[in-house]
Amino acid sequence: MTWEECFTQFHSILKKSFGEREATGLIRIIKEDYFEFEMELPQGELSSAEVFSMEGIVHQICLGIPVQYAVGRALFDGMKLKVTPAVLIPRPETEELLYWAREFLIDDPSKNYLDIGTGSGCLALGMKKAVSSATVLAVDKSEDALNIAKGNGKMLSLDVQISKMDILDKTQWNSLPKMDGIISNPPYIPFNELEKIGESVLKHEPALALMVPNDDPLLFYRTIGEFAQVKLVENGWLLVEVNEFYGKETKQLFIEMECFDVELRKDISGKDRMILCRLKT
Repeated sequence: MTWEECFTQFHSILKKSFGEREATGLIRIIKEDYFEFEMELPQGELSSAEVFSMEGIVHQICLGIPVQYAVGRALFDGMKLKVTPAVLIPRPETEELLYWAREFLIDDPSKNYLDIGTGSGCLALGMKKAVSSATVLAVDKSEDALNIAKGNGKMLSLDVQISKMDILDKTQWNSLPKMDGIISNPPYIPFNELEKIGESVLKHEPALALMVPNDDPLLFYRTIGEFAQVKLVENGWLLVEVNEFYGKETKQLFIEMECFDVELRKDISGKDRMILCRLKT
């Protein structure tokens, strides 16, 4: 079987479950992110190992496993990141958060930036790519996530300082220096709102990175805001991704801290999704 025949065959299989357009997109991801065929397909027959890999990926996708987990890769800001069910799949709205952060990044070796709840490392690595001489730190509570983030940093030759930390444990805050900027995509979905997220996300992505208590949906934002008050330098900034259904409430929480100028921004889909806090001078 040639590569062209292989992709045609598996496109037909995926089309039965997902339709023409989505099947084409899935095949493109398999082709580019897993096999790394950017342009023309190679000549010759597939090896048995290559056929087996292709069969396994398509089988997982047909079972409902997200294609990024099936191929073990996700594209974010031009970077191919390793992803497993231990970390969230990076999404376009998180890219938008990174692009906003880049408006404030300065290529200066004395600058310190922090990513809280780094997961795959996508935001921290994206900042380091933009400010190669600055110090970028990343923390996460999950040991498995930290291993993924460290592997991505090594694979991309981006030197991000990655360490274990539970931001909710205030006794750990002293281990970190003052920051010029902080970015975070923290957990923000209450358990009683599970019906608002897709079945695939619910079944396959890590609850630790998604869920918050029903009685305190803004837990992480309150804590991160308090952390930012003591850890940001003068004129420092905090950028967070937020639950689209709690945008105004999250903005009000930061306003009531009385030390931030606060801006709520919509994403490309028109949803309340990002908040910028600048320390008042």
